[in-house]
Amino acid sequence: KGYIQTPRQEHFYEETHCIFVIPTGERKEIDVYVSTANQLQTHHHLAAALMLPQHKINVFTKRVGCSYGGKVGKNIPFYAAVALAAKIVNKPVRSRLTRDEDIKIMGQRGEFLGEYTVGVSDGKLMGVKFNLAKNAGWSSDDSPGIVSTAMCHIENAYDFPSLDVQSKIFATNTASNTAFRGFGAPPAMAITENMIFDICAEMGFDPLEFRRNNMQEEGYVTAYSQVMKADDVTVRQCLDTMVELCHYYEVKKDVEHFNANNKFKKR
Repeated sequence: KGYIQTPRQEHFYEETHCIFVIPTGERKEIDVYVSTANQLQTHHHLAAALMLPQHKINVFTKRVGCSYGGKVGKNIPFYAAVALAAKIVNKPVRSRLTRDEDIKIMGQRGEFLGEYTVGVSDGKLMGVKFNLAKNAGWSSDDSPGIVSTAMCHIENAYDFPSLDVQSKIFATNTASNTAFRGFGAPPAMAITENMIFDICAEMGFDPLEFRRNNMQEEGYVTAYSQVMKADDVTVRQCLDTMVELCHYYEVKKDVEHFNANNKFKKR
């Protein structure tokens, strides 16, 4: 048995959320210059907020730059407020959030608590049960989809003959968390890799060999019924290539020799 809690992560894109809204004076059309990866929903919601037909709203985005989900949905109420101000005064209005405001409003990658119970026999994974808990913050936002993605990626690259995954989403009095690069896949894979590390540490397995011996092969059927093809299961080949390129065994031998002869240890 074991567990790991993955941390929050801030998007920290270089440019905070900003918007420039210009009433063109031509048949009540409005031009919107905005930094978002979600032009479609921005277009639809601004039209609804301003009570204008969608063809009256023109959304322009030159570049977004590394938003990773932070410029997808939480920004729309902010954009709507600025657009409404521009419509009311019938003048161009521009607004840009400070970094402090942006971090407070736009949300982060929410924490996961991953608990696991796993059975191992003769160096092979026999079965595992995961319980996932996701901190949504004060609203659900994208958390349901993020948790669903995590459940689909929890197998990572490993062969689980028996797998049970349960998940819950919790509302807390913190900022509402949102989409982040990889959605729920990175936390799920981190949880599984932490489990593999715990197994090797407790049972004395070589971490590299244990991973290699438990990887999926062609024909493996995932928990969501995908039958893996030969080009779906290439992690073992990738791992072997990296072992060769980084001279893993030579480095491992040097580290073991150093640790055996020194007070301070290398990892």
